[in-house]
Amino acid sequence: MSIAGRRILVASADAALSDAIAEQLRLERSTEALCCDSLASALASLGTAAVSAVIADDGLPDATARDLHRALRLTGVTVPIIALVAPGGEADGEGMEPVVKPFRLGALVARLEDLVERAERRLPDTVVIGPFDFRSGSGLLVHRSSGEERRLTDKEAGILGELIRAGGAVVARDVLLARIWGYRAGVETRTLETHVWRLRRKIEGDRSGSHILVTAPGGYRLET
Repeated sequence: MSIAGRRILVASADAALSDAIAEQLRLERSTEALCCDSLASALASLGTAAVSAVIADDGLPDATARDLHRALRLTGVTVPIIALVAPGGEADGEGMEPVVKPFRLGALVARLEDLVERAERRLPDTVVIGPFDFRSGSGLLVHRSSGEERRLTDKEAGILGELIRAGGAVVARDVLLARIWGYRAGVETRTLETHVWRLRRKIEGDRSGSHILVTAPGGYRLET
């Protein structure tokens, strides 16, 4: 997944550092950097522009990177945050990772892309699937009326996760095989079909036809 075309907030009192990061993002990924030099200006900017991630220098004049992280979470901003810290410095908090200075700009961009991808692939804790609540963290289907629990295997939960992320669109068979099993395109196997059959039985039971996990031309989709 690329961050091309996205907007990244860069918060640093070091204008040269901000400019270098902004230029690297623009040249490598055609990504816009929204540069701020304080916690106050960062919060003001986020009030008018959406961003996909934040790069926060630990040397802001009115805050540390940890302070910025706390302030963003209090305002409901949950995007990943990279903290640029001195050797021996720390960064804690959900969705916050340290990058120790000095660093290579290319490595910073690669870390940024990885964080954005992981954040965007993270599922909500609970997703409604037909008569069940899917608990993504534990891989459980919990029937909303009876409370019955049906545990999914890792592969079944992986398939369901990919279909949830697609938002009702068809996910191609080759895509599922690549993401869940690491198979290359065109490989001959029936393992996906077997796992889908088992997953469908857990979701829909023994009734004829598929009404929730639907077979579509070239792949599968969830009826939402």
